[in-house]
Amino acid sequence: MGMKILNEIVPSWWERFIANRRVKNVINYLNKELSPELGIELGGSFAKNTWLSGDHDIDIFIKFPYEKYKDKDISGELYSNFNKITVVHGSRDYFQLRKGNYVFELIPVLEIDNPKNAVNVTDMSPFHTVWIKNNLKHPDQVRLLKKFLKANGLYGAESFIRGFSGYSAELLITKYHFFFDLMKDAANWPERKYIDMEGHYTGALEAMRSLNKDRISSLILVDPVNPERNAAAALSKEKYQKFIDCAKAFIRNPNDDFFKWKSMNLSILNEKKQDNSLVYLEGIPIDGKRDVVGAKLLKTNEFLAKEIESSGFNIIDYNWEFGDKVLFWYIIDSNPLSDTVKKYGPPIKDKKNLQKFIERWQGFEIKEEQGRAYVIVSREIRTVKELVEQLVDEEHAKYFKTFSIRYT
Repeated sequence: MGMKILNEIVPSWWERFIANRRVKNVINYLNKELSPELGIELGGSFAKNTWLSGDHDIDIFIKFPYEKYKDKDISGELYSNFNKITVVHGSRDYFQLRKGNYVFELIPVLEIDNPKNAVNVTDMSPFHTVWIKNNLKHPDQVRLLKKFLKANGLYGAESFIRGFSGYSAELLITKYHFFFDLMKDAANWPERKYIDMEGHYTGALEAMRSLNKDRISSLILVDPVNPERNAAAALSKEKYQKFIDCAKAFIRNPNDDFFKWKSMNLSILNEKKQDNSLVYLEGIPIDGKRDVVGAKLLKTNEFLAKEIESSGFNIIDYNWEFGDKVLFWYIIDSNPLSDTVKKYGPPIKDKKNLQKFIERWQGFEIKEEQGRAYVIVSREIRTVKELVEQLVDEEHAKYFKTFSIRYT
């Protein structure tokens, strides 16, 4: 099983040769363009030898002396060295340099001796690189895990994915050594899993007292470099459970299909919906930073689902995908809605607001149910098509260049 996938995801000798030559050329260019006081260091998956074949996004840290630059805008300092360069906004802006099908991300960091002196989370990234290089014994097993996570929609710490970061994948393989051993254990993970490879804490309770409450997730993966940080903080409860379910399924029947991305399409959904109704939206997303656009699209998808439910329709399943195209889908109980709907008012005892309710619904019979007033009115929208076309107005379509909606 593993060898065929490994042949696909482990970079060949030639691909490594070309990549290393490109890296060397860019580093030479940066050495000429930047001040000698700045350090230039390869980082990310390329430095740790965990990159996947065909994935040519390469991190390069630009290290600024701490004492001189700790109170300065080092992104601005770096930007001033280039005439034209793509800016990527974040907690600290970084920059993209494109060379053919290679994307070099130039990341400004403060050169620090202790992670506790980090001014920004990115300042700790070089420490992560060193720790992984010193402790990871089987980089190809990380490649297997990354491919598995990507194929099952579990890879990426962005807010619209809330999955596993590359660093958390590297930490998991550092602990378990082999992908299959990780799967065997993950299939039996409890509601909350605690991993502390360096033994910074006596147990999960002590760790949870030290970690920021906002950083506690279903997987507590104590950062070996900075024990006050949960390396899996971005992981949502849903993605954690999906990972366990995928691990269980893989252990039952290990095969290459678990490493192949299966994109959703109208044909699959029409089969999945059975006798129910389907709303299927397909569109081209607007240009912009992927995690920002993704977060907006996720919010739109959640808004539509909430409005469909609150209008009386029963959603059986819904989800979305974000690649070159964006897909939204909603499988809805096909039973028609009633002609009428109850509109509830205040408690009968609330005389002041009850009078307002009566005045608002003049001409309607005021009824009572469990101490609350209500009226029965004609339902304005009875089909999901009417509702969705009303909801997908200019405000909620602005994150698409173009889109189409199908109802089956």
